[in-house]
Amino acid sequence: MNSKSDKPKLSLRITVYLLLATIFSTGLLGFFWIQSEYSDFLAESKSMRDRYLGNYKNLLKTQVDTAISYIEYQKARVEPRLRQSIEGRVNEAHAVALNIFNQYRDKRTKAEIQDMVKDALRPIRFYKGRGYYFAFNLEGINVLYGGKSEMEQQDMLPVQGAAGEYVVRDMLDIVTSKGEGFYRYTWTKPNQEGLFPKIAFVKLFAPFGWGLGTGEYLDDVESDIQKEVIEFIEKLRFGEDGYVFVGRWDGVSLTRPAKDRNMREVTDSNGTKIVQEMIRLAKGGSGYLEYVMPKFQDKKPAPKLSYAVGIPEWKWYVGTGIYIDEIDAAVALKKKEMEQGIAVDLVKISLILAGIVAFLFVLTLYVSRNTKKNLDAFTTFFEKAGYEQKTIDPGAMHYAELQHLACSANSMVKARNLAEQELIRAHTVLKTILERSPFGVAVIGRDRKIRWVNHYVSELAGAADAADLIGKECEAYLCSALENACPILDKHQEVDNSERILRRRDGREIPILKSVIEIEMNGEPVLLETFMDISERKQAEQEKARLEARLQQAQKMESIGSLAGGIAHDLNNILFPITGLSEMLLDEIPADAPSRESLDQILKSARRGSDLVKQILAFSRQSNPRKLPIRIQPILKEVLSLFRATIPINIEITSRINPDCGMVSADPVQVHQIAMNLITNAYHAVEENGGAIEIGLEEARFDEAVLFDRIMKSGQYACITISDTGPGIDPELIHKIFEPYFTTKPQGKGTGLGLSVVHGIVKQHGGDIRVYSEIGKGTTFNVYLPLLEGANDGKAAAASLRYPTGCESILLVDDEEPIALMEQMMLEKLGYQITVRTSSPDALAAFKANPSGFDLVISDRGMPNMSGEQLAGELIAIRPEIPIIICTGFSDENDERRFKGMGVKGFLMKPVTLEKLATTVRKVLDYDG
Repeated sequence: MNSKSDKPKLSLRITVYLLLATIFSTGLLGFFWIQSEYSDFLAESKSMRDRYLGNYKNLLKTQVDTAISYIEYQKARVEPRLRQSIEGRVNEAHAVALNIFNQYRDKRTKAEIQDMVKDALRPIRFYKGRGYYFAFNLEGINVLYGGKSEMEQQDMLPVQGAAGEYVVRDMLDIVTSKGEGFYRYTWTKPNQEGLFPKIAFVKLFAPFGWGLGTGEYLDDVESDIQKEVIEFIEKLRFGEDGYVFVGRWDGVSLTRPAKDRNMREVTDSNGTKIVQEMIRLAKGGSGYLEYVMPKFQDKKPAPKLSYAVGIPEWKWYVGTGIYIDEIDAAVALKKKEMEQGIAVDLVKISLILAGIVAFLFVLTLYVSRNTKKNLDAFTTFFEKAGYEQKTIDPGAMHYAELQHLACSANSMVKARNLAEQELIRAHTVLKTILERSPFGVAVIGRDRKIRWVNHYVSELAGAADAADLIGKECEAYLCSALENACPILDKHQEVDNSERILRRRDGREIPILKSVIEIEMNGEPVLLETFMDISERKQAEQEKARLEARLQQAQKMESIGSLAGGIAHDLNNILFPITGLSEMLLDEIPADAPSRESLDQILKSARRGSDLVKQILAFSRQSNPRKLPIRIQPILKEVLSLFRATIPINIEITSRINPDCGMVSADPVQVHQIAMNLITNAYHAVEENGGAIEIGLEEARFDEAVLFDRIMKSGQYACITISDTGPGIDPELIHKIFEPYFTTKPQGKGTGLGLSVVHGIVKQHGGDIRVYSEIGKGTTFNVYLPLLEGANDGKAAAASLRYPTGCESILLVDDEEPIALMEQMMLEKLGYQITVRTSSPDALAAFKANPSGFDLVISDRGMPNMSGEQLAGELIAIRPEIPIIICTGFSDENDERRFKGMGVKGFLMKPVTLEKLATTVRKVLDYDG
């Protein structure tokens, strides 16, 4: 009795001792832990303050560096921007003058055309009204002065710039020697003291012998750029209220919020002259400044950090600032979080101690109750295992021995139910496969009633669900809707992969692929029918047929282009001697000779033939356009200006030109030609009954999925739209409109080359042209040109007015004797010693006999036996430094790159004029590597 009564007391005493030891050790550990947390807080606070301050400095420097980078970029662009701008303006004016000349040279006198050109250019202003065009003839007489019309017809040769340079004389030297170029000089400004540097660009307009140009002051461009810089910097924002400011070294602020105010005397609460200190830092390069400044929101003074950088050339300082009072707030918040954490941890420690006490109290009770609970579970399991599919959960057992016993009991039950479960699984899998099949499945009985269908069949037939069809007559839902697709059971007919038409309950027809076989189910013959919707396949077949038709049209146009290119090459060879000999005869006979007028007409006719060849080459995409990075907007506006002056008032012309449309890499003259041809067609469409013409420009994007042309690539395109409200185009003729010489216009209204030339130009630039027309409603042409992602600006040298001569020895090779004879006469007239060969092997033999006896070789490209390219390779192998010029009817950039890579120095496009021949030969002979 005594031993039994002592056991509970001993257990209680041991429990109390363990509890006291746990409380003491936990409290001691808690003390040291709190002390460690406080030390870590002090170190982290200092590190956090330094880290915050460093981050603020990096942020300020990053923002200011962004502005500085933009300023440096814009500073470097002052002169290049001025040069690019004035050159573009002069090229635009040159294109306008050339277009007017080409349009009226056979209709008006030269003086009338000159007046038309001056009237078109004189009122044009740019650069905020500062810019205008001027022109002078080769005698130095002003023929156009957009700024002061009273200066026209004055002799400008004696006129000197502010630094004493003879401006017009120098410009005349540029246009006569180079054809075009930049000229830098010093000029005065109205109502301003001092001398101002200025740059002009002048270009020869050969038809009139004019020097056409414009200019701009460097300081005006720099002033414009400074304003753009200020506008850019004022938009820079960071954080909630961060901004970048700019000021002059005299203290005047150039940006908001204190724009145009002098801030030199602004002082903080500590007496710091803030702006003066920033100017001092900026003059020294850069630096950080700490000061106190009221916040915008609550007007309370707060510490602030600023960073400033100097721009010595403009005498600017650029800076930004940020309030740094958040550092102290962050440290205080961190301290508060630490104190709250310690309080929470103390509560946790107390709860842990309470839990330990509770754990020791319930431990014994828990063990006894779990054991009884497990034994009761076994008792219930063995009572029901004989007649129920019930198992016992081994995981619910608290001891390993009982878990092992539970697993053995479950194995006994599972062995009995295995066969039944396998049968249920197989049935479920089969039903799921049939129900989820990607095609319809239906079972039809001998009584022609539907026994079973899957979900696909019910959707295909238009029923609400599968249950809506079970037990119904198949004629009412499936079979009667099918044409000759339901076999009669008695005749044992079958249908295998047959294309039929299913008419749904709602009347819609669906193309299907159907198979029917007879099977036996439960001893009864039934039909097993399968359905598949093939609508998408049918649509794909239709789309394929449409694309094949478009491909055939593209191949047809390509074949016509190849034929046109060959014809153009032959025409070039015919026109070459006519043009060259006419020019030579005109140089030799007196101006008052009776035959001179006839020769002029021959030369004009030959040149018109040459222009026609160029149009054919443009259509066949075998010309070599001078591609430049250009904006389409000024070209369209120029064309609009020209047409508004000539089209009757009863025809309305409107435009919707997007000013933000990007640049394209294209020949500006050919883009001008596209617009002129399409607008001319639109004008002819509405000329008789009046109407409206609309010109548009916008950006469009094409992805691979919508492209039909192998030349076009996915990406951004500039879309030029020309619309009219005319009678429209007959759908039967619309596929022929781009063919050469096809036209629906009456006699005298067109040659049939306009749209074919436009088609060739657009394809050569990697674009596409599409037409939409409705009879009685009008026609719309959309021209797509790829937007520029990167292009190099090209410059073409203008022809010199003087024909350079020489005395060198030249080997001339051409298989057509008339062309060779004409070229020989032209070159001998220029003073050269000519050796002619009419076959490549003869020319090669002559060169091998005396390799050092020739200073230059001129060879036709297309010759029998050995082409000009092959001959050039043989000659260079014998004498690598020999200069060679290739003559060709057409070539592209790839040809020229390949020829230059093998050592060819020059190219001449047929028909060759005396001027072009003289300048090219001299240029190649004078080339020094």
